[in-house]
Amino acid sequence: MTRRKPNVSKALKDHPGREDIRGIAEDIDTYAALAAIANQQGGQILITTAVKDVISAVDGIAAGYEKLSHAELMGKCATLRANLAMLRTLTRADKNLDLASEALEDAVKE
Repeated sequence: MTRRKPNVSKALKDHPGREDIRGIAEDIDTYAALAAIANQQGGQILITTAVKDVISAVDGIAAGYEKLSHAELMGKCATLRANLAMLRTLTRADKNLDLASEALEDAVKE
């Protein structure tokens, strides 16, 4: 389960003179929300479906690259890219949350 840090950016929105701290706090809110989605049943379904779509796109490219038109190949590559981006976003959310939390702690200490 994710370690949700609700509204960290709201708590630090008036931090004097430290735009970097506010930016990190906003990132923490974003990563916490994404991690919450990824760790729920619906998020797991999205991840599983995206993995299947990536496999299907790679298979389609590998099997048909010689006879696919340029537009068809571009379409399969676009599908692959979009699904990989979603997978990275969801599967890295917990790690990004941890890294952003550490960065915030370091920034506040400065």
